Amino acid sequence: MQERVIVASRGIILLHIAGAAAGLIASAFATQVPISLSPNGRAQLGGAAGVLLFGGALAASVVRFVRPYRLTLTQNALVVERSFQQQRRIAWEDVDRFYVEADAKAPAIGFQYVRAMGLSSLALGSGAYGRDEVLPVGEFAMAPHDLAALLNECRTGGVAPVPTAEPASDPIVS
Repeated sequence: MQERVIVASRGIILLHIAGAAAGLIASAFATQVPISLSPNGRAQLGGAAGVLLFGGALAASVVRFVRPYRLTLTQNALVVERSFQQQRRIAWEDVDRFYVEADAKAPAIGFQYVRAMGLSSLALGSGAYGRDEVLPVGEFAMAPHDLAALLNECRTGGVAPVPTAEPASDPIVS
């Protein structure tokens, strides 16, 4: 299998940058409201809080634009690289299956570890929602169902997986 890299859509990240910049500009203007229009200073205080909030969001979005979220599919593993986290390698043999969970506004790929590996009890929220871990995929241009199918195909070495009953959270609900 050839190595394949799937990178988050920079177009989606640019929308986040534009939204944060607009919020930052509006907040900066709010800090300049004359005291006569806001005698108790709430407009200035709200503007200052908005500058901090939207300024932080803008900085984070710029970092995500420069170093976007990426998934690297290798012959032996899925390598997850997030903007603010260390690179993580998940061996295909350790994963039982990948499936779509969440709703259309916040799609995610849930996955379960192979129970014999003993990894599922170590995962955050292990089994509480029928999954062991989750990969947020809202920034990718690829549809969540297509990405889950691709991950399962890689996991099985290119052999189509045997259909199994999906958990109740599997379909995307709009």
